[in-house]
Amino acid sequence: MADSAPQRPPYIEIIGVSRSFGAVRAVKTIDLRIREGEVLILLGENGAGKSTLIKLLAGVYPVSAGEIVVNGMTDPLTPKRAHELGIRVIYQELNLVDTLNVRDNIFLGNPIVRGGPGRLVGLRNTAEMERKARQVLDDLGIKVDTRALVRDLSIAERQMVEVAKAITFDARIIIMDEPTTALGPAEKERLFALIEQLRARNIGVVFVSHILEDCISIGDRFFVLRDGEKVGEFRNENVTPEQLVTLIAGRPIEQRYPEINGNPTEAMALKVDGVSTAKVKACSFDVKAGEIFGFAGLVGSGRTELMRAVFGLDTLTAGEVELFGESIRPTPARMIARGVFFLTEDRKTLGILRNMSVAENNVISALNLAFDIQTPALKTRFGTVSARAMKPLVARLIQLCGIKTSGPDAKISSLSGGNQQKVLLARALATRARLLILDEPTKGIDAAAKLEIYDLMQRLSSEGLTIIVVSSELEEVMTLCGRIAIMNKGRISNIVERATSTADQILHTAMVA
Repeated sequence: MADSAPQRPPYIEIIGVSRSFGAVRAVKTIDLRIREGEVLILLGENGAGKSTLIKLLAGVYPVSAGEIVVNGMTDPLTPKRAHELGIRVIYQELNLVDTLNVRDNIFLGNPIVRGGPGRLVGLRNTAEMERKARQVLDDLGIKVDTRALVRDLSIAERQMVEVAKAITFDARIIIMDEPTTALGPAEKERLFALIEQLRARNIGVVFVSHILEDCISIGDRFFVLRDGEKVGEFRNENVTPEQLVTLIAGRPIEQRYPEINGNPTEAMALKVDGVSTAKVKACSFDVKAGEIFGFAGLVGSGRTELMRAVFGLDTLTAGEVELFGESIRPTPARMIARGVFFLTEDRKTLGILRNMSVAENNVISALNLAFDIQTPALKTRFGTVSARAMKPLVARLIQLCGIKTSGPDAKISSLSGGNQQKVLLARALATRARLLILDEPTKGIDAAAKLEIYDLMQRLSSEGLTIIVVSSELEEVMTLCGRIAIMNKGRISNIVERATSTADQILHTAMVA
């Protein structure tokens, strides 16, 4: 965090701004000033209005009332106009093209064209694009090959390419939406160093995150929303995570990371012996029935890749998998049919079906299974879905998982991130899963919703479900898991007991070769 300094005049002034969707007021009479050279932390629970405010600044939504003044200009914001005024948004789902290289992503939509006759037909000046891309990356200390394909970069490297893209086109304010949710400690430090450089260049940053320690580490000023309204605005002076949680949630939360205990038995749910793929090597571990077992490690250490191998998404080149006492060659269809469900870390792209209802998202995986799920068959004899049979099942799942929704027919895209995650957990239960693999289960979810997810996991474990948790938040792994496998460079370095280990010891094992 920077030292206190005289306040700069605001580059953006939000004056009495509201935004409504039908009868729902998502943002209510907001006043906010955003300055260059300052890191503003935007906080709030899921559904508090943060995303709406970001989209108003980006010109995606017009304001319903009030005005947004940018550098003294009051003309309505559109995406094009916001871009011209130097407002850039780096969304949680990064806007890069995987099949293009770094240089072409930086200049996507704004290529440098050749002079002379080449300008008439829009011929790209690739040499100048290469030179300028390399210069921006070097100036920011980003060690990424401009010729590398984006799909081959880590998440942290992709975020830095987004920042370089913004800088290349004269960003004045950069909005970062949940930039640290999938980053390990080393990657976070690199991002924070980059933010310090942006601050030194007099570029403003609006930083949106649910990870409060990150916010306190990097922020100059806080702006807190609840139910679309401002409930707090203050400088970062002796602020604690507990104070922020109380303000965000509107009530005190005694423990952000209460210790959760699984219910392990002597029976073995999963045994993995010497599993290797193109990305993980000779990994062995076992999980007891009813246990909550954790995986820790840095981003890129192979945690997700190992779970993909166990579930059958990636081909095994060596090793064996034993499930509930039987040897199995994993494929997704076989694993689901035998009671395994894999909840991906990419909830929005690979998890929810955005245009479908809560009910449809709940049961879609169960529709492909042949067994009875304690209701009349979900399919009629003609192969169509029986809405009549689906209704009581969905009602039970909504109640069991504590899903907050206007009804089963509501679009899942209308739900908060925490409730979307609960819908996916309900989908797993609809298949009568006995083993849940949860990859980053609380990614992008606020503190109150996290506690609800933790409570649900505790209840499921007590009812005999086995759960594997992969998380970049070390506190979360140590909260949930009695035993923790630590991954480093595609291998399991050690498996430790929570009761006899510290966070520093686990982090050291994850970082040291």
